[in-house]
Parts: sequence; C-alpha cells; structure tokens
Amino acid sequence: MGRDKKNPKPLDVNAFNTPVETSNSLIPLLYQSGYLSIKDYNRETGLFLLAYPNEEVRLGFAQCLIPYYASDSYTNDTFVVSFAQKIREHDIDGAMTLARAFVSGIPYMATRQDEGYYRTLVFLLCRLATPYLARVEEMSAAGRADLVMETKDAVFCFEFKLRGSAETALKQIDSAGY
Repeated sequence: MGRDKKNPKPLDVNAFNTPVETSNSLIPLLYQSGYLSIKDYNRETGLFLLAYPNEEVRLGFAQCLIPYYASDSYTNDTFVVSFAQKIREHDIDGAMTLARAFVSGIPYMATRQDEGYYRTLVFLLCRLATPYLARVEEMSAAGRADLVMETKDAVFCFEFKLRGSAETALKQIDSAGY
C-alpha cells in the first residue's frame, strides 16, 4: 500500500481481513472501517490491492481521524505543515521531534509497546503528511529497512529501536548497506 500508485503492494487476504484486536498492523482496522477498499484482485496469485476509496476519504483520515488520537495542544494542521516542511528541508531530527510530540498524545494504554507499532505510526505520518513515497519493510539483498522514504532529491532510511540507541540503529543501517 505504498504511495506509488503505479506499483501498489499486493496483499494476501490475511493481511487485512483479520481480527483488529489481534493484528500487528493497522491495515485491518483501516480496511474494516472503510478507510481502505479493494481496488483490484488477481485470481492467479490470490492477492489484493488496497487503496483509499477516494481523495476525500484520504483527506478525512489525515484531517479528522489522526487528530483524534493526538493531544489537543498539538493540532493536526500545525503538525502536517511543520512535519512536511522538516522533511522538505531534510531536517529528519526535527521531523522526528515533531513525530514524538504527535505520538505522545496517544494514551499509553491505547498503544502496544513494540517497534512494529511505532514503525506503522511513522509510516502513516509520512504517508499522510507528505507527498513523498514511503515504504515499510523495504527488502534489499543486504537486509530489510524498517522504513524508506523518497523525496524528489533524497532517500531516507529509518531503523527503529524501541530499547536501543540511535547509534545502534545507525550501525545497523551502515553494516547492512541499506
């Protein structure tokens, strides 16, 4: 479900048609609530293509649903503009500071404390707040990057460490050659 509309990621039915409460992904929640719909099905492979049903739903998700989970002191409009600006300026530290402030508004009991959860949140922030291509679990011959975002003039590779340091994540990126 990448931003690349020419090459969206095909999904097995189990990737989105599973109980929301037991899933490690937000995809089932988005599909079952109508924020994503089936755009295509390949009978030969048994894979589905999911996408927002229309631009209004995508904007509604970005402007109405996400702010519900953010704190009142950090509005979505301010966040979207500031986050996109930081990415455009290649200020990833600044963008991540904004992302941490945005995510901190989500109640502790409403979140799962694992890397996959935060990877999905940052992916959604990149996907919804910027016009850039963002992909999770990007495979390469050297390994798998947690998140890759491509702008018109840069590629950013993210490695998330819930209990590790930034230095550990950077060493992993360097050693794997992402």
